[in-house]
Amino acid sequence: MGSQITKNYDMSKEPICSGGPRGVWKIHKAVKKDRTRQEVAIFILNKKGLDKIPKSKKEEVFTQLRREAQELTKLRHPRLLNVIEPLIEDKNMMAFVTEPLDNSLYSLLGNDEDVTARSKVKPSELEMKLNILDVVEGITFLHNDAKIIHLGISPENIYVTQSGKWKISGFSMAVTNSYESEVEVNFEYYSNKESYLTSVSPNLVYTAPELTTKRQCSKSSDLFSLGSLLFTLFKFSENYSKEGMNGEYNCVFNLYEHSSECHVNSCRELQRINPRT
Repeated sequence: MGSQITKNYDMSKEPICSGGPRGVWKIHKAVKKDRTRQEVAIFILNKKGLDKIPKSKKEEVFTQLRREAQELTKLRHPRLLNVIEPLIEDKNMMAFVTEPLDNSLYSLLGNDEDVTARSKVKPSELEMKLNILDVVEGITFLHNDAKIIHLGISPENIYVTQSGKWKISGFSMAVTNSYESEVEVNFEYYSNKESYLTSVSPNLVYTAPELTTKRQCSKSSDLFSLGSLLFTLFKFSENYSKEGMNGEYNCVFNLYEHSSECHVNSCRELQRINPRT
């Protein structure tokens, strides 16, 4: 498979960032070998790096990881990561090609131990707020048009394009919700202390309580995850004072406490975070 990729692209030797569960996807910059010299990103998953997965669960995990690309290929929206070439797989790895990227929130937040150190420009307060609204727009499209509950809204599933835009990916845990009702789920949750992937399931830090207590999910589950992501980002930013961060968190908490009622108006509510925009 490596030869199939290098046949069409000049690819960076080292990954620029990681993404997906436990950062199992390594993302490389690449340029197409033709007149266009089109810039792209190539997602590569090395199956040998998942040897700690029990043999009885390995194929199940691979099936879910395939969905990262397969489901994304079916969807088109400006706030979702754009797939240029679909998933290719052999006995050693999986790979697919997307629009060019500069980073992932997973790497930006310092979770990438095996990716070569590089300059990481932290987003400004304004950039974060505008990109958060873009993420909300993407979630709204998934809920209202695609009838999908993502269940993986977290840093490992949001990528940063060359223009600084944030794009949603990571549909390995997504479920359909055509009837606007609660959906049963049956994930095996991993410990956040584990440094390696043992199963594909939502990151507990960003998982709504009902997924673990009731084994059910709804649109509100994604909104809870988004609220947790917001708190992580604002806590991470050095541009926020303690008072400012608390103000942001209170706004998020009030929004997601009644998330099922305010989903349609989520963009408008999130704009209250910055009344100057």
